[in-house]
Amino acid sequence: MKKYLPTIVFFSILLIFAYLIIHFIQASRDLKNGNLINGVFVAKISSALGSTNAYFECKLPFNNKESTITTMTPIKYRNGGILVGHYFPALYSEKYNRLKLLLLPEDFKKRGLSYPDSLKWVDSLNRR
Repeated sequence: MKKYLPTIVFFSILLIFAYLIIHFIQASRDLKNGNLINGVFVAKISSALGSTNAYFECKLPFNNKESTITTMTPIKYRNGGILVGHYFPALYSEKYNRLKLLLLPEDFKKRGLSYPDSLKWVDSLNRR
């Protein structure tokens, strides 16, 4: 039994990583095809240890109820505080309960949407 233990542990860890990768890919695909919501309110900003990106706690109306979801953005934490208290468009995956704020031109371009003039000030934040 001891002889097979390292092999069993190795394949168990490998299966866990494979599951996580597949889950991440499925969640990302679902989010790309998710619901476009125009009234997502950025309520709070935080950062993860060792990360320079901002994490936003967002409140979104969906199916006649309000949900709160935390999402990461490419906006730098030092610049992101100015986004708190504003409303932004976002993609929402109900199945995985994930949210992607649409803030930068590339977010809109990937989805074939035109970048609104009202968000140009957000793009300038990321260039600092």
